[in-house]
Amino acid sequence: MNSRNTVKYRMLCMAFICVGLGLMVPAAHSAADKGFESNASAMTQAQLESAIRAMADSAEGGGGVLQFEYDGVILVCVSDIANDRMRIVAPIGDYSGITPQQKDLMLAANFHTALDARYAMSKGVLYAVFIHPLSTLAPVEISSAVRQVATLMQTFGREYSSGELNFPGPGPQRPQPTDKTPL
Repeated sequence: MNSRNTVKYRMLCMAFICVGLGLMVPAAHSAADKGFESNASAMTQAQLESAIRAMADSAEGGGGVLQFEYDGVILVCVSDIANDRMRIVAPIGDYSGITPQQKDLMLAANFHTALDARYAMSKGVLYAVFIHPLSTLAPVEISSAVRQVATLMQTFGREYSSGELNFPGPGPQRPQPTDKTPL
């Protein structure tokens, strides 16, 4: 992909993410006002963004919205201090283009093979996503979350896996093609 196409791809990814998530807007009150306990060892927005920058191939933004690239995947980390939430997302595509079979495979993957990342849909866009309270996020969970979201996006349509661990059970099973069943 040449540099002009890379820029267009990044802009398209950011547009999908911003529209699909409706970006969290910081509130005028603190997490403590909402009943979230303060913890001296709590993960901060700055620590989260620093950890992601350390493992990303490239990153831009900050202050609650960090777009970055990891393993060829464009991701965005959105964090909201006031609501003590964070999410790492990677757009996969237009949800209206997903077949019923793919929807079933994604639901099975969310139970068996996606581990902490999930397939999710917002405003017509399909995403791979990791969602967690910000304050209780451990540093080791950040690198795992980034890997899982990137892998879940990359394996859509094939293994439907975050690549970390599979729970016992059948997992997503693709039916064998027949002459009468187009895939």
